[in-house]
Amino acid sequence: AQRFRVANRPNLRLVIDGDGSIALQDRRLALRGNVGIVEGHVEYEASPTGHLASDIVVKGRTVASRREAVTDVPLALDVEVDLGRDLTFTGEGLDARLAGRVKITTSASGTLLGRGTIRTVNGTYFAFGQKLTIDRGRLIFDGPLDNPALDVDRKSTRLNSSHRRLS
Repeated sequence: AQRFRVANRPNLRLVIDGDGSIALQDRRLALRGNVGIVEGHVEYEASPTGHLASDIVVKGRTVASRREAVTDVPLALDVEVDLGRDLTFTGEGLDARLAGRVKITTSASGTLLGRGTIRTVNGTYFAFGQKLTIDRGRLIFDGPLDNPALDVDRKSTRLNSSHRRLS
């Protein structure tokens, strides 16, 4: 694929390059290859008011976990994803360009596994009335895809009505 437009919405735009193969293997769809994000923009939207996020469990209710739902998908993945130089993310106070590589595979049981690092480039985070400049922000994948390590170092900039930096 060359400059293939995966999505083109205001809150999700992805254009990719890639190569790979698709085959049927042991009654699972096997996807192997490389994907590079040429350009993209992702805006994360919080859960609507009045609805619980998918990772919240209410005592007494039985809900299938996300991990169980993923193992029902008959996929065998071996895909290297390169985030490229022009992918931006906005949401939940974070505004950053993302870079890095992650190799996504599936275990024999169907669990999604990741190996690699996603890092912020020129990122900021706004919380509790402060705009934080992210000096180092990394998601490090070395196991289940839904459980990365987080490594963040930041500088704090307090904003007042004239938007001056305060010590």
